[in-house]
Amino acid sequence: MAVSNLQIIEELCRICEAQNFIIKAQAEALAQVGAVVMEEERADVGRALTALIGHDEAPDEAEAQERAEE
Repeated sequence: MAVSNLQIIEELCRICEAQNFIIKAQAEALAQVGAVVMEEERADVGRALTALIGHDEAPDEAEAQERAEE
């Protein structure tokens, strides 16, 4: 059975949403024990996303924190 490009994109979006949920839960668990992991990388990815979708979008938490520290 052939799968359309739209179906592939929809499934990729579902997978990304599931990964996002998992990553947020893991970050919350790490925060409870005071762990700070890969904050620079999170900020880099946030900047890459902003560059891709434009500056009119809201920044992610890591990027907002980075701006506040500057």
